[in-house]
Amino acid sequence: MKNRIDSASSAKLPRLVLPRSFIASCAAALVAVTGGLSVAFAQQTDADTTSPAPEDENDLVVLSVFEVDASEDTGYQAQNTLAGTRFNTPVTDVGVTMSIFTEQFLDDLALTSTNDIMLYTPGSAKDETKSGAGAVASLYWADQTVFRGIRTENIYRNQFPSWIPSDSYNAGRFEVSRGSNAILFGIGNPAGLVNRYTNDATFRNSGQYRLTLDNNGSVRHEIDGNVELIDNKLAIYVAGLVDNYEPWIQPAYQDQKRLYGSIVYKPVENLTIKLRGEWMDWHRASLDYGIPQDGVTPYLEAAAAAGHTPAEHAIPHDIWKWNAPGTYPPEFREWNFAGGFTTSIVPDANGNLTLQNWQNKPVGANKQVVGSNSVSLPVGFLDRDFNIYGGAQGQKFNGDNIQAVVQYKVNDKLDLEYAYNREHMLYDFIINWNANRLLIDGASTLEDGVTPNPHAGEFFIDNGVNWRFYQNRYRTHHRVTGSYQLDFTNQKGWLKWLGSHNIAAMYENVEEEQLWDNMHLINTTPVTGKWGTKQVLWTGGWDWTNGVRLVNYIDPATKTIYGETDAWKFAELASTVPGVKAEWLPVIGPVQNTKATTEKLGTTLLVVQSHFWDNRIVTTLGWRRDELDVFDAGGGQYDPSRPLVDDGNGNMVPDGVALWARELE
Repeated sequence: MKNRIDSASSAKLPRLVLPRSFIASCAAALVAVTGGLSVAFAQQTDADTTSPAPEDENDLVVLSVFEVDASEDTGYQAQNTLAGTRFNTPVTDVGVTMSIFTEQFLDDLALTSTNDIMLYTPGSAKDETKSGAGAVASLYWADQTVFRGIRTENIYRNQFPSWIPSDSYNAGRFEVSRGSNAILFGIGNPAGLVNRYTNDATFRNSGQYRLTLDNNGSVRHEIDGNVELIDNKLAIYVAGLVDNYEPWIQPAYQDQKRLYGSIVYKPVENLTIKLRGEWMDWHRASLDYGIPQDGVTPYLEAAAAAGHTPAEHAIPHDIWKWNAPGTYPPEFREWNFAGGFTTSIVPDANGNLTLQNWQNKPVGANKQVVGSNSVSLPVGFLDRDFNIYGGAQGQKFNGDNIQAVVQYKVNDKLDLEYAYNREHMLYDFIINWNANRLLIDGASTLEDGVTPNPHAGEFFIDNGVNWRFYQNRYRTHHRVTGSYQLDFTNQKGWLKWLGSHNIAAMYENVEEEQLWDNMHLINTTPVTGKWGTKQVLWTGGWDWTNGVRLVNYIDPATKTIYGETDAWKFAELASTVPGVKAEWLPVIGPVQNTKATTEKLGTTLLVVQSHFWDNRIVTTLGWRRDELDVFDAGGGQYDPSRPLVDDGNGNMVPDGVALWARELE
């Protein structure tokens, strides 16, 4: 791929780019300014930016058939692709439904990711959450896309599958292939896929810095540079990104840092060696863009009917009352829905913490609305740009990728390539399903039934789940490809009717490993509560008697959330309360019981593309064989190499707890 700056782009700088929200509603060719600004500065030292000198034939670089050069793209039109055959092929000769997004298109519309380009891809849609996927509905799994109604994670970089979220800071082209693609990419890739090409070093000197701002307060810094170290033999390219994205719904954040490098070495004319590497770190609040769930309407309606304020309508706390028909008026329900002796930590308006093991604490009842816990608040009850739970649900991505490619041109007809790909991705997600449900405090007293409740009639959210999904993924590829060109068109007589043929053969070996832990925030210092009740450790199910829950009272009028909302700080915060030591410990979780999976895949591929009758007829034939072995250590059993934290009777194993705590530090 070419470097990000060429003589043409240098001549047009600085330039202004529309923000995505405005561009999406306008024609793609219209470029103006409405609150978004992108300014770039470039330098190129080895070429005249106004009238480049003609290139000498001796300076031309002959590309491998296994790569495409984006410098041949004209504006928004791409000329060649590897999709369809795995060797450089004119787009007009590929029988695949494709959308190719060139560097010029990405720059003009300020598109930076796969999710951005989905807005301009027919039959496709971006999928920022896993809506409809149950427990993980609000999570973002990198480049999540929908092709022709099918949700898929078929994201590739340089023809290799990748978990690292895409970004344009180091990419020269995105290719979206819709429809059948099993010949090229094998099993498990229905509907379509996205392949992006990262930039390689080129034999010239150039550089660029770009600053992008938007009207939500986002700030994005991009910088890259290319240096030719040895004339036409050795070059290095480096790119960096610092992106602080501010969503339109607040409080929220999405911060990422990335570093990418490429080295190209050409010791002899027919041998090219390429090395690529990328590191990324991404931290974001996991947003729910829907209207929050309703846990307040019945209470407020009942209070209004009685002529009460929300605080006046509250009733005393009574530990002896349970959730049973007739126990409370219909606008109330109790706190016991997530464990009566859960360690509840409540901050006041000044940030001071109190420890309350609430049991049967009355709150506004959302179940009374339509008999469902998922009904939404009335439209207009809250401002749509107010995220009521802040960062109580969050995600971290930390990954790296290394690729090595050796290309050898044996002669004009035969090309060989070896490619290596290794990738690691750490997913660290914290989920609180109740966080997006607005509740109201219906208790007029605290747990003792006497002390006035200072929060009576106030809105709050309950971070009562604190489930953590901690997964490491590893993937390694070894790929050998050969291409042979057979041409009869220059033969005399009937032989020329045999046409020309490009033949590609490939063998690939892939090993993938996924290791994950389902954890819950546990109070490992059991507290003896009223009436002799005692917290115990339950690792085998959903009884979170010893779980730690944090409550945040909120003021919708001022969009204020009281207390800490960063999920990664919950354990440290809870542990400041006397009698509490909060630690992340493994449980048999709600999403995946499996603890480890290893997959080994062997692939053999043969593709033949033929041209007949002066290229009027182009045919592509392919054969592919995939052999997949899956090793699954699952069934909810803990990894035998991991320490036990429970003796099977609900009692903690202190040594095991300590070992687990150290592993997560």
